[in-house]
Order: sequence, then structure tokens, then C-alpha cells
Amino acid sequence: MNPYSDVASNMLLKDRVYNTLKNEIILGHLKPGQVLNIYELSAKMNISGAPVREALNMLGKDGFVSLAPRRSATVASATLRDWEVVAEMRLLLEPFAVKISTPDIPQSEIDNLRQRFSYLLTHPEDVYTHLEADRDLHRLLHAHAGSLFLSETLATLKEHSARARYFSSNSDDAIKQETILASTKEHLAILDAIDSRDPDKAAEMVRIHLSQYMHRITDHEE
Repeated sequence: MNPYSDVASNMLLKDRVYNTLKNEIILGHLKPGQVLNIYELSAKMNISGAPVREALNMLGKDGFVSLAPRRSATVASATLRDWEVVAEMRLLLEPFAVKISTPDIPQSEIDNLRQRFSYLLTHPEDVYTHLEADRDLHRLLHAHAGSLFLSETLATLKEHSARARYFSSNSDDAIKQETILASTKEHLAILDAIDSRDPDKAAEMVRIHLSQYMHRITDHEE
């Protein structure tokens, strides 16, 4: 799969470029410290440089890219402690979000995600499908909480957490697939709790998932 191939087909071009580059950073295909040349990226995507420049500025604001005057943008670095702090913040906020969201989450969204994660049980090598399903599942946990501020905060934290997971296992495909399988089973347990409309159980499943995520990150870093 060429992640750059369909960028030009989207009307919101800067957002499409932003999402494409962010996914490549999260998956570790663009490495920490790697230079992001506007002209090279625009040629690869077959678009002008303006939306690429806008996307890089957006990525800079979100902490994925380092920007400096009169210098090329580079992929931002992060330490294990940075990711631990992100995980600790999610542990405080995400169980609270799902607890108040659970009664209002549409059944159709639960069923859609269950189908996608069931596919991943037999296709753990499909990292792009996992990235999108993982993102959508965690968005579901706060999308119906009734707070835009909470949703925006958790969405940004989630993206940095995803980068930590893929970065920690990026050099080993077997570890990456093992991580996706473990995460997928935890996601399905969360969906089961939401489907039963048990807010306390859903919050507990989220806590377990985030705690396991932190163990996986530290185990692979050490």
C-alpha cells in the first residue's frame, strides 16, 4: 500500500496531507529527526507545496514535527517519559469519558467496530487497518461525553500514544503483530462492556487496556 497515493483526491488537501504524514510518523515510517522536505513531499504526492507547508505547521502545533525558522521541518523526537506522561493522563481521563458516554453510544458504531477488530484477529499484519480502527474505538469512548474540550484533549493524547506503541515494536514484525493481537482482544473486551451498557465495567476495561499498553511500551523499550 502506498500511503501517499490518494492524497490529491481529497478536497480538504491540507487535512489529507496532515493525516497522511501523521500516520507515517505514528507508524515509524518517518523516523525521529528525519528531515521533511516540502518539495520532495509535494512531488511524491503530486500536489503543490502550499498544503504540505500548512500540514507541517499543523503537525508542529500537535507536537509531531519540530519547526525552526529558516530550517527544514524534522520529525519530532520523544522520550519514554513523554509517553509515560501521556499514558498517565489518559488513565485519568479516558475511563471517566467512557463512563459517561456508554449509555449514549449508538449500537451501529459498536457493531461496526466489533466487525473491524474481529477482522484484525486473523490479520494482525494489517497495520493501517489497525491504526484506523484503534483511533475510531478510542474516539468512540469520548465522542458522546458531551464535552468538545475533553474530546479534543483525548484525541491528541491518543495520537501520541499510538506513536509510542508502533515505535516500540517497529523493528520487529513479530512483536508488532503480537502487540496488535493483544490490543485487539482488549478493544473487543471494551466493546463488550459498552454493548452491555455497563459504564463501570467499560471504565474498568479501559483502565486494564491502558495499563497493559504501558507495560508493552516499557517492556519493549527496556
